[in-house]
Amino acid sequence: MRSIVESVEGFDHSPVYIRLPVDSGVGYGRQRLVQKASELGFEYLIMSDDDFVISNRDLIPRMAQALIDLKADVLAPMRCEVIVKPQQISGQERWDGKWDNYLGCGRGEIAALVRSRKNELIVLPKVTFPYKDDISSIHPVLLSSTPKSGSIGARYDCHRSDLVQQFFLGRVSKLVESGWDDVLKNNDHYDAMLSMKKNNMRLYICRELKISHNAQGCTKHELTIKNMEERKKSYMSVRKSRWMDLMPYFLKKWNISALHDEVGRTWSLVEGDDTVVQTQCGPKCNTRPANFNFLPDLQGKKFINGLRAVEGDLNSRRPSWDSISLMKAHGKKSIREKPLGPCLTQIAAVVDSPVWKLRPSLSLKGVQPKPVRSTSLIVKSCDALPQIMRYVPSRSLRSEVRLYYVMVISSVKLDLRLVLDDLAKNEIQTSSTTKLSLLLVIVVMGDDADDQWEKSVQSVLQDRVTLHVVSTSPPFGRSIGLKIGYEYIQTTLEEMSNMPSAERQQQQQLSSSSSLSSLSHDAIVFSLDASLRLPSSFSRRIARSVSCGASAYAPVVKKNDRWVEAAYGMIGMCLSDYFALSHGWRERWWYKWGAEDVDLITSVQKHLIVHRPHVDK
Repeated sequence: MRSIVESVEGFDHSPVYIRLPVDSGVGYGRQRLVQKASELGFEYLIMSDDDFVISNRDLIPRMAQALIDLKADVLAPMRCEVIVKPQQISGQERWDGKWDNYLGCGRGEIAALVRSRKNELIVLPKVTFPYKDDISSIHPVLLSSTPKSGSIGARYDCHRSDLVQQFFLGRVSKLVESGWDDVLKNNDHYDAMLSMKKNNMRLYICRELKISHNAQGCTKHELTIKNMEERKKSYMSVRKSRWMDLMPYFLKKWNISALHDEVGRTWSLVEGDDTVVQTQCGPKCNTRPANFNFLPDLQGKKFINGLRAVEGDLNSRRPSWDSISLMKAHGKKSIREKPLGPCLTQIAAVVDSPVWKLRPSLSLKGVQPKPVRSTSLIVKSCDALPQIMRYVPSRSLRSEVRLYYVMVISSVKLDLRLVLDDLAKNEIQTSSTTKLSLLLVIVVMGDDADDQWEKSVQSVLQDRVTLHVVSTSPPFGRSIGLKIGYEYIQTTLEEMSNMPSAERQQQQQLSSSSSLSSLSHDAIVFSLDASLRLPSSFSRRIARSVSCGASAYAPVVKKNDRWVEAAYGMIGMCLSDYFALSHGWRERWWYKWGAEDVDLITSVQKHLIVHRPHVDK
């Protein structure tokens, strides 16, 4: 060991060796490493198990960048599993530094630790909470842990997590305070994470940073495959035995009635004997819960619900004008369901040949579609829900609401009679205390609008909808037209144009503030597609769903007898919320059909909750 370590060049100091008592255990060892680093004056350290492999030379500098940027105390990359071939174990081949794409990098995902009212400790995979001092960098409504746009933390997709893998960069002073328990010879991980949480340490996982995990990385080349398997079996037996012996100590130390871990196991003490631990499969059993397969011909309702979850997951990855529908012709596919404790269920599936509804099939081009994996989580009712969900306070709309529909057309030759007739028939009474006024702003990007055409449009709308027409020259670009329409409303039709600039900026920053009580009305803007039909209650639904400073309304509509789940072209929000976005409709997308909505929704989702109900004529 010494010869290997001392052969490595580039260290700024000589290697330091710590001789510990035999069978001290990892908890004891990690604590002495941290103490020694503190004694030697180191500010940061890398904590690692012996089977991690740093395959990228810039990993550590990037982790250091992110840790400083996020003011983190502990920062970890995602863990990527490595498949080791027999030839690599025997020394005939060298590992190429790449991880296996089949297993991917799913380990080391963000997770939250929450307690139920019954003192159950529940691990919630892919759930994160922000830190209290992250106000400048988090979602103002959803309180997500997304770092500030453009920061190093955002570049590496870093998120707060209560759990990290045993490879991380940490601040020595903080790690000394939290520490490891000398009693825990293995099974030290949950204990260390809870200690860090108790000490209010800031832990992050960066999804774009990867560390390779090679379970056979330290296996000697002279070992045969048979000997390696025997050694692994012996090691796992000792590890399991110690885990079972130490788990009662851990549960009693933290006053935990049951531990629901990230793979679905439930650990608790046997009733009447607090020295023996049990799981869902019995005393001293650590077997993971099995997946439940739901086939189309065996589990109709559960299969359909699972299929919808898979479909939603796939479509959420690439929101655009097209989408995948799995509800028809699903064939012999199966959906796997796996319980992950009392609060979450995991739905997983592999779609062999994903087929998009509108775009040309790859098979027509002689290309075989690649299988797509889907994994999603479904929240269930549980005792810890109050810690996952929270009430978002928001004010009601004022007694007067102006709803501006904005529609962009390339020419007045476009037949608008159906959508205009639908608007004229829309109900405008939302409640006994709210007066709803409808206004339609049509941006004509064709230079052919005239007074006679405006009069004909107004006649269809009657006196129920007030018409405003903005003419501009071609070429047609929906994003540019919508931007023109929104700015026309702000500068010409709304009172904001007459306010002093400081007061207007205050309204744009926080539309739900009590300081705006002097305003007599709320203004809502809605981007309308001229090709759609609207139910008579559509305007009322918008007014009831939009909350200034809190939520937007982007209904899922039907086109060609299918629900377009992945399109966001029709969206409504308070006018002040729109102008408070990091960006609104942008000129850069004027020539891209079906992309301007994706560009806008990425900005809206950082500020508002978006309601997505199905709406059909």
